[in-house]
Amino acid sequence: MKLITYWSLFFLCFSCSSNGQLSNAKLSKNKSLYNSLYKKNGNVFVLGSLDFHSSYMWSYENKALIVYSLTNGKVKSQKTYSDVKYIEKEWLKNPVSNDDKLDECIAVDGSTVMYRVGIVERKFPIQYKCLKDNVYSTNFFKGLVEDMNKYNIGWKE
Repeated sequence: MKLITYWSLFFLCFSCSSNGQLSNAKLSKNKSLYNSLYKKNGNVFVLGSLDFHSSYMWSYENKALIVYSLTNGKVKSQKTYSDVKYIEKEWLKNPVSNDDKLDECIAVDGSTVMYRVGIVERKFPIQYKCLKDNVYSTNFFKGLVEDMNKYNIGWKE
């Protein structure tokens, strides 16, 4: 009986680590894009599916918002919104790493959100619909979710 339990745990751990390695491989393909956008603009955001098969990466430039749609870590499409001005995005100037309402949306079987703004960098699992529908107390998350909704960043339901 112990032998069966050990083998079951071994296969479970192996499959979990394999899935993690797979998503990390997909994520590492666009690590250079992530680093490049951060270096150029001082901000970068990522919304990825659980296995990072599909994801979105975006960054605010001085006079535009650029959104990349990625599949398996490769850029599938790019959209530029030239009506967005970084200087008008006050919420970007005060990044935070948490919001009380955000805790309601944490889900290990959901999507992944990552961002780096200034010196704040964060990665967490989130339920996508909850993230988009929730009302936040910090300007940072209010602005982030408002823009995700306005520019249709993510998966349409």
